[in-house]
Amino acid sequence: MSQETQLSKQPGRYEHIQPIPHLPGFAARIEGVDLRHPLSDGVRKELYQALLEFEVLLLPPQVLAPEQHTELASVLVRWHLARSFPARTVTRSWR
Repeated sequence: MSQETQLSKQPGRYEHIQPIPHLPGFAARIEGVDLRHPLSDGVRKELYQALLEFEVLLLPPQVLAPEQHTELASVLVRWHLARSFPARTVTRSWR
């Protein structure tokens, strides 16, 4: 059984999206998501999980409004930055 088949057949792993591995352990084509409609919490969580798992997500071409691009970016970028860059106080010295 191929890795692609194994991933898509694992029950409960992904319920809202279908990641299809492009390379073993790296990059996945995401199917089952229509980005032209508001993203449910389940889709948001699974897109983020797929990003953590595959590092690169390939989405099918879709014509999106700027607001739809922003919604997708908020799912993938906001959480990533929150985990990568802890809050800190910046002190500047003006000399």
